[in-house]
Amino acid sequence: MDYCSKYAFDKAIIHSGDVIDYEQKSGTHRISIEMAKIPSNVKSLVFTMSAWHCLLEDIKQPSVYLEDFSNKSDLCSYELEGKPTKSKKSVVMCKLHRKGPQARWEMVAIGKIGMGDAAICSFDNAGDLLYVLW
Repeated sequence: MDYCSKYAFDKAIIHSGDVIDYEQKSGTHRISIEMAKIPSNVKSLVFTMSAWHCLLEDIKQPSVYLEDFSNKSDLCSYELEGKPTKSKKSVVMCKLHRKGPQARWEMVAIGKIGMGDAAICSFDNAGDLLYVLW
């Protein structure tokens, strides 16, 4: 999903689209997920970021944060600041996954930086990243 396709799983996942602060010259995207509404056959949610019309190095402080909305506590974060992004355009930032329908969701930071405007990821049965096709 992306800012052109903002909803998934009957709005269990909602993408904000571009939220731009023109005075600060910054922007964000927020993806809200109601985990209890994710269908039981979904085992992984992979979060990627694409610079689309620029390079990752042109983006001010690219990062991903996972927080519990109910109590505003940070669960984890992944920072791209200071990473060797140079002329790269996209990154597979992290993955939320579970081993089965009733299993607990876990987050894994990936940080795989690449050239494409979008990424196709493949994971093995253990949930390890096999490849990223750009």
